[in-house]
Amino acid sequence: MATKDARLKISESFCINYFCNIDSFNTLLIYDTISDCGGELNASCGTIRHPLSGEKYQNCEVCYWTIRASAPINITFTILEIEESYDYLDIYDGETDDGRYYLGKFYGNITPSVFQASTGAAYMKFASDPSVTYQGFELTWELSGL
Repeated sequence: MATKDARLKISESFCINYFCNIDSFNTLLIYDTISDCGGELNASCGTIRHPLSGEKYQNCEVCYWTIRASAPINITFTILEIEESYDYLDIYDGETDDGRYYLGKFYGNITPSVFQASTGAAYMKFASDPSVTYQGFELTWELSGL
């Protein structure tokens, strides 16, 4: 099992299993799916869903994801059901949690509009408290301008 650091582990269940698009240079852009709680994704487009099971997320979870693409990416929520004020998904523009590039804290059930990670990378942290749990979230990303 490969690891980025103690907080992020890539599971053997990590897989790349869908095709997304062909760019103007006839390069295949890969659609990634990943392990349930965290991972590193190196792709021009894809989907992150937590939890994958379709059940509610667990209490006391902490999960980290890093997306790396070749250009700026647009991020769109398709599902957002996270306990308001207690559980959250933080998203940063870049590969770290550097506060200068903080895109926002997401929770509740109102999906925000599309937003952009201009660096071509996004770092995400999901955390839940020890009580109430909800459906979780699903988001997609793609290169800006596709």
